[in-house]
Amino acid sequence: MFTYLFRQLARVMAPNYEEITREEDTLGEKGITLGYLTKTSFPRAWIQLASPEQAVVDFMEKPEELCEFLEAERDFHKKAAEIAAGSPAKVLNFYDNLTDMVSPRFFESFSLPTYQLYAEAMRGSGQLLACHMDGRLAHLKKSIAAAPIQLIESLTVPPVGNVSLSEVKSIWPDKIVFINCPAHLTYITREEVRLGYLKLLDEWGDKRLAIEYVEDLPSDELEPHLSAALDACGY
Repeated sequence: MFTYLFRQLARVMAPNYEEITREEDTLGEKGITLGYLTKTSFPRAWIQLASPEQAVVDFMEKPEELCEFLEAERDFHKKAAEIAAGSPAKVLNFYDNLTDMVSPRFFESFSLPTYQLYAEAMRGSGQLLACHMDGRLAHLKKSIAAAPIQLIESLTVPPVGNVSLSEVKSIWPDKIVFINCPAHLTYITREEVRLGYLKLLDEWGDKRLAIEYVEDLPSDELEPHLSAALDACGY
């Protein structure tokens, strides 16, 4: 079914930038627009199409149906990359949810070629290529360093994640990093949140640290959490 879907999408897709242009007009100088890119093949398989176990078996054995799917998806990405590169979005973000479910071999075989395809299409556009990497990434440090991803979006810091901010500075010095709202700093007192962020800022060595709110904290927890984070950052 998805092979058919991607073949049809590659055939009929056309640019439509109205919504993102409208968002840019609304934001003005207060923010930047993000264009969301669909997942690469293995993250799509284990998150959306099959169980993790079945996805691993299929991508190791490569049955005929999977090979047809990968070919159709590759054609889809070629067309999508052209459209994305022509968009007014300042950042194009893969929602790959990278974590330790993805081995270096699978990353380099099934994600990296797609990132390279988009990076080539975007060359000279001034856009940033980003990827949502909110899992455990220590085993992918070298692979990510070699990827044309310019912005690592939603990094999960230890103890939930396993790549520290001090490591980030040494292994990915040329990449921009946005950290996810740290899971270990939720459901605690406001002062504990503030002290936790101060520790992260000290490790980072700069109070200019991009912190994203991408999880579903209840509103009565969210406001004091963000307030404490802003205090720690000197706002």
